Amino acid sequence: MRRLTCLFLALLTALPLISCGSSTAETDTETAAETIAETVEETAETLPPLQVPEDLDYGGYEATIYTFDHSGYRWEHVAEELTGEVLNDAIYNRNLDTEERLNVKVTGVFNPWDNENFRTNIMAAVMSASDDYDIITGNTYNSTFLSAEGYYYNVNEMPYIDPANNPWWNESSWRELSVGDKAYLLMGDMCASNYSCEAVFFDKDLIADHGMESPYTLVDENRWTLDQLIGMTEDFYLDLNGNGTRDEEGGDLFGFYGRTHSVCNLAYYYLDITDKTDDNYIEVTFYSEKTEEIFNTLRDWFLSSEGFLCTEGWTPYEGIAEYKNCLFTILSLQRCVALRDYDLDYGIVPIPKYDRRTMSPWLRVWWYPSLLPLLTSNAPPPLPTPCPTTADSMYSRHTWKTP
Repeated sequence: MRRLTCLFLALLTALPLISCGSSTAETDTETAAETIAETVEETAETLPPLQVPEDLDYGGYEATIYTFDHSGYRWEHVAEELTGEVLNDAIYNRNLDTEERLNVKVTGVFNPWDNENFRTNIMAAVMSASDDYDIITGNTYNSTFLSAEGYYYNVNEMPYIDPANNPWWNESSWRELSVGDKAYLLMGDMCASNYSCEAVFFDKDLIADHGMESPYTLVDENRWTLDQLIGMTEDFYLDLNGNGTRDEEGGDLFGFYGRTHSVCNLAYYYLDITDKTDDNYIEVTFYSEKTEEIFNTLRDWFLSSEGFLCTEGWTPYEGIAEYKNCLFTILSLQRCVALRDYDLDYGIVPIPKYDRRTMSPWLRVWWYPSLLPLLTSNAPPPLPTPCPTTADSMYSRHTWKTP
């Protein structure tokens, strides 16, 4: 039975302050494209040698990526052609670098969004020694499930990975997700969604119109805390259409627009669910007075404050963009693409700190990372399959890394 390499990647990077406005979107996009193109051209000449055997040649092998047919995964792996769009072309060139260096062809197979079916297909591929997939990306839910079921290799025993010494792997995730002397899950730079963390989006015009202090100033002066955000939003509600009801799709203006299960998402930024023992095993530290305090604070803000519009399901970006019904909301940075189509002058700041003394939560891993596990089976592959993932991650690092 051949071995398959399965890649689940995403990481949270330090989030720079970003100002976005529709009036300058075309100019900003063109400038960004030129800047990135220049950066790629400069770094291409100074790339360190790929840390795999110099004579490694896959002989034209087709390295197949298996992932969800979903906007959060599909776009970051395969670009069919150069289109002039910055990210598409970066991914195209990244794959081309890998293909030329290793003599492989990078292709994709996209599964419908169905967690059970996704896991079933992976398990079947391992048990039948199928060569249908070589690299698999997806969500944390599936990767941790399959890890617990024993489908993955120990990353520490795989060649050409070495997360402690290669910056295209997230060393902290490798350490935090390890147990004892085993590490079955890893994160790295191959997926552009690494940089699509959650952040607080705000309507710059509405903030100014209502005489509120700029969130940029609050961040710069170390005053961007959870209490500060709650104080700016919990009592802010305007029944603009005067109908006496809280209208979600326009007509009213709220301080914050969010979803019920974001309580858990936000709590994650402020709480340590587990800690490590001296021998690198996990102990649960979730149950504490601080946990109770944080959940009570978030519950009261979400469910009891007049200025919080709390809905079920996913928070649509249309709230801040189309309905213009809120001052603040939390979105993934991927939503910036959709927001290009709206007349909205918006800003982005990190998730607020819990208080002024604590570590910035935007330096922590996002709540929904994808991970790299390595599938197990009984026979070695014809060639060391970690190499395409290592190459893609390394070339990604030098294509779209942030300063």
